[in-house]
Amino acid sequence: MISNENDVKDKGYEFLKEAKIILLCWKEEMSKLQRLWAWIIVNVYGSTITIPSNEDILEEKKKRIEVLCQTVGVPEPKMNAITKKLCEGEFKHYVLTYDNILKMINIILNVRSNLSTVLMGETGCGKTALIKYLACAIDTELEAVDIHGGIDRTHIDEIVEKCKERLRSMESTVESKENEFQRNPKEIWLFLDEFNTSPDIGWFNELICNRSLDGVKIPDEIKILAACNPYRKRKLSGQEKEWFGKDQLAQYAYRVFPLCETVKVHLWQFGSLFELDERQYILEMIKSRKKELNEPLQTMFDNEMSLIFEQICKSQKFVRTKLQDVAMVSLRDVERCLNIFVWLANRYFANASNIRQCL
Repeated sequence: MISNENDVKDKGYEFLKEAKIILLCWKEEMSKLQRLWAWIIVNVYGSTITIPSNEDILEEKKKRIEVLCQTVGVPEPKMNAITKKLCEGEFKHYVLTYDNILKMINIILNVRSNLSTVLMGETGCGKTALIKYLACAIDTELEAVDIHGGIDRTHIDEIVEKCKERLRSMESTVESKENEFQRNPKEIWLFLDEFNTSPDIGWFNELICNRSLDGVKIPDEIKILAACNPYRKRKLSGQEKEWFGKDQLAQYAYRVFPLCETVKVHLWQFGSLFELDERQYILEMIKSRKKELNEPLQTMFDNEMSLIFEQICKSQKFVRTKLQDVAMVSLRDVERCLNIFVWLANRYFANASNIRQCL
C-alpha cells in the first residue's frame, strides 16, 4: 500500500505486477470513494445524494475481498466459496474498507503468532462485526460471547468445554471430497466481547494473558480474542453529580472495571469510523431493513431511501455537536432509530408522506 501512485516508477510498478504483488494507492482509493459518494445539486429547493447502485457496490466489495483473501492466505480452491459467503447472508451489508482490511491483517498476524489480541474501541465502532467477518474469511469457527455483569467463571467454563468438545469432533472428522470446503479443523476462535464490564476482571486476565482457567492450560487450538470499552471519565452536570455521586462507575463513559496491568500490554486501539466509512455503514443498515417492512411499503421505501439516508447522517452529525461525550455517538444509535422507524411504518403509516413523518 502506497500513499501516492507517483511514488513508484513505471519500471518498479511492472516488476511488482509480475511478482503478483497487489499495489494499492491510498490516495487513489480515497478519491474513488469520494467520487462514489459525491453530492449533487438537484434543484433550487436543496440538494440530495446519489446512492451508488448495488452492482457498483458489490463489484468494489468483491475486489476488496480478493485483496483480503490473498493477504490472509485463503487457498485458491476455496476463494470463490469464501467470496460468496462474504457477500451474502449476515455479511451482505458489511462494509469492507481498506482500513478494516489493515486491521484484519494485524489481528490475523497476532493470532498466528499466539499473541493475545485485545481490541479497545468505542461501542458500536464495528469490533465484533470485524472479528466475525475475518473468521469467515479464513474459514475458522468462531464462538462470540457477549460479556456483562451477570457472566461469571461458571459460564465461561461451560463455553470453553463446549469449544474443546467441538475440537474433538473436528479431529474425528474424516477428510473427503464432500467436506473439503468445511471450516478450518485446526482451531476455534473464542471472542470475549466487552469483557471489562464483568467485575471478575482478574479471572478474564488469566484466560486472555495466560491462556488458562484456574491454572489449567486450555488447548493451543482455542485462540482467545477480546474486546473492551475505554475506561474514561465523562463530564457530569451538577444534577448528575447529585444523582450518581455514590455510584463509582457512573462517573465513567462506560460502566467498566479497570483493566489489569498485564492486559494493558496487549491493548490495541481499534479507533473510530471515518465519516465516509460511517456513511457507507448507514446506507447498508438502511437497505437491510427493507425486507422487514410490509410489502406495500417497500416500493415507497426505495423512493425515500436517499432522504432517509441524508436525514440520519445529519442527525448523527447534530448529536455529536450537542453531547458532552462525542465518542458516545455510534452506529448503535442508527440501529435504534431504524428499529423504531420500521415498527412505526408497519403499524401506522400507509403512504410516502407518512413515511417521512415516521422518520
